[in-house]
Amino acid sequence: MITIENQIITVEETTSTNDLAKHYAKQGASEGLVITAKRQTQGRGRRGRIWHSQTGGLYFSILLRPKLPPTETAKITLLAGIAVVETLREHYGLAAELKWPNDVLINGKKIAGILTEGSISSSGNYIIVGIGINTNQPAPTLPEPIQPTAGSLVEFINDPLDNQVLLQQFLARFNSHYYPFVQGTHLKLLDLVRKYTSLLGQEVLVVTDQATYRAQALDIADNGALIVEKPDGTKHKLLAADVTVRRQS
Repeated sequence: MITIENQIITVEETTSTNDLAKHYAKQGASEGLVITAKRQTQGRGRRGRIWHSQTGGLYFSILLRPKLPPTETAKITLLAGIAVVETLREHYGLAAELKWPNDVLINGKKIAGILTEGSISSSGNYIIVGIGINTNQPAPTLPEPIQPTAGSLVEFINDPLDNQVLLQQFLARFNSHYYPFVQGTHLKLLDLVRKYTSLLGQEVLVVTDQATYRAQALDIADNGALIVEKPDGTKHKLLAADVTVRRQS
């Protein structure tokens, strides 16, 4: 079981905390190990995107070994997103929102991203939840191409953040959701996803490998998929692995 007292390994720099967590997972490390780095040289997001990870942000990965079917483990990304949103709301008074399936926004600016990766190996099945949060990087220091859409917490609270305090706050919130989730007693998980998801009720642009189309985001399905309705009235369930959804301006 994950607790904030479990081992936390901090490094100055790594390619990706997910990569380092995978290394420890293959060595048989226990569930709950947290890897955090002050800088990542090859941070990444979903679908091969780059996560810019200069010094100042909070970058960490959690090793999980849940005994759950794939249909349930797919929801862990959403669970982690909820934990980020609630941490920022409770401890910092910020109006954070979940952008399905794996981003956290404040005032439309992307503050955090989540990348969940898993494997079946001889040392046991595992899932790595990697999270990057822009905390103390001033907006002008973010890479120019992402400045229109990305933000940093320091912009909104006007004070430097203690990344280690934020990490502990997040882990405590994550624990409160993860324990009942793996035990099958978290009956409000999808309700929380619906509550915090900023896209519901919005006109969106859906981009898949096969097509790009406009639709309305309607609801979250029982498996965590996003339900959308095309202009012709047909409804589709979109899985996190194969779509990108953007709010329309």
